[in-house]
Amino acid sequence: MLLKSEGNGEGNEHSKESSSSFNSDPEPELEPEQEPEDANFLKQTIENNNLITVNPNRKFSQEQRLVLMNLKVTPASPIYNLLKDRNTILKEYKNKGGVYLIHINVNGKQYVGSGMDLSKRLATYYFPSRLADGRFISNSILKYGHGKFSMVILAVLGNTLTDACTKTGIIYKEQEYINLYKPIINLNPVAGSSVGFKHSEESKKLISEFRKGKPLSKSTKIRLSALFSGELNPF
Repeated sequence: MLLKSEGNGEGNEHSKESSSSFNSDPEPELEPEQEPEDANFLKQTIENNNLITVNPNRKFSQEQRLVLMNLKVTPASPIYNLLKDRNTILKEYKNKGGVYLIHINVNGKQYVGSGMDLSKRLATYYFPSRLADGRFISNSILKYGHGKFSMVILAVLGNTLTDACTKTGIIYKEQEYINLYKPIINLNPVAGSSVGFKHSEESKKLISEFRKGKPLSKSTKIRLSALFSGELNPF
């Protein structure tokens, strides 16, 4: 597996999985609805570009891509790719509250989430500390890579800097979309895929450096990439 600070492509999209050990998905685990990090840490991490993208060497077919005509409602955005469109996503939805849908192009599984600031919320899918947290969505990104994920903004409910956008309103709208799409990652949380998984002392140290929100050196990013390609990746 390769981890890159910037993604440039998806590789061979139509190749079949090469190992039977990769045929089954990591078991889903409940994704928390609340914002996972404090506001200052989120801001520092994004501004310092302490984000990474996963781009595995293994090849997976993408036979269940997200298609606009298959969406049950007209979305508020085009379909984005989490690898190629990362910078666009983080720029376009800064200070915008709303609801989003993440779709795994390999197996068609989906997740509906929301955020008071969609840019900050979606940025967490590129945080090393979040990718190592054992959730279904994190494990799937580690397995398939960001390039195998589509994302669409279902609704933008307002600017978080004004009174037009409230947390209550966002959660209410998110529930409407969960009821509509019945995404398996939301409705069938099963604990367990990374139970017992432990970080090495070196990985703990590097994640601790990441958690400070300070700019990461080039050498630290390279070392994080190496760790996520090996011991940090349960797949």
